[in-house]
Amino acid sequence: MPQIPTFPKFRPIELEDGALLLERLKAFQPQISEYTFTNLYVWRKSDRTLLSRRGDVLLVKALKCPDEREVLLPPIGSKDVPGTVSELVGDVGKGEKFPAIYGVSKDQAEALVKIGFSAKLDRDNSDYVYLVKDLIELPGTRFHSKRQAIKRCLSEHKCEFVPITTDTVELCLQLQEKWCNLVNCNESQGLREEDQAIKETFLHYDDLNVFGAAVSVDGGIQAFTVGEKLNNDTAVIHFEKANPKIRGLYQLINQWFCKNALADYAYVNREQDLGEPGIRRAKEGYHPHRMIEKYIAEQA
Repeated sequence: MPQIPTFPKFRPIELEDGALLLERLKAFQPQISEYTFTNLYVWRKSDRTLLSRRGDVLLVKALKCPDEREVLLPPIGSKDVPGTVSELVGDVGKGEKFPAIYGVSKDQAEALVKIGFSAKLDRDNSDYVYLVKDLIELPGTRFHSKRQAIKRCLSEHKCEFVPITTDTVELCLQLQEKWCNLVNCNESQGLREEDQAIKETFLHYDDLNVFGAAVSVDGGIQAFTVGEKLNNDTAVIHFEKANPKIRGLYQLINQWFCKNALADYAYVNREQDLGEPGIRRAKEGYHPHRMIEKYIAEQA
């Protein structure tokens, strides 16, 4: 693994950084969805993810869309984020703008305000966290439509749960290609970047700390999902795709993956809605247990 430079110098993240970051993140027990090695690595081209260090603390810098400004994520390994940030500010040369700190908690944001930062909630990038038990059982009237959608899918099609292995990765990539053609990925920068990240994930599937599953419908792979352990009681879903022409398939793969792969976790983080109305309605429709609020703090 190439040496990680000392702040304020950075270098691009590499696949060989995986072991170190997995170790540090396990000790850090992150809450925000960005903090898995998979997310940092597979989005590295669009986010231009960079690494640095200050002592034993690891630092991640990336581009924040849609304005593509450089941001620092919360220092990995720091028990005193405001104190570490204050030290980092002192390391930056005079006249140089210190990047915004992205993804800090409300308490951390308030502490940063006390040392000269301004802070605001980033609702569009706050994460949705659900009880795994709720997504398996879909209890009560609030989940009635989800249960009906699954029932309809199973009554109209022969569906089978298929764990993703090296043998099924290519079939998932073929589905991703079909999905992109259906929704015109080329017309959206966000979808193009997501397509690239999905392909990176499957290309390095055996090198990353991920696990996934697909659903075979009438003999062909028509849905897939990929997740990872985020912390001791929470998994995170990186990607979930299904043939939009098969009604109820999204609801089915969501439930089946939770039942077959996530039952040992209390919670599942299904990431942010990016401010997209359709995605927000879908995520709110599953009745999140809580939100992981992310704040952005900038030097005032």
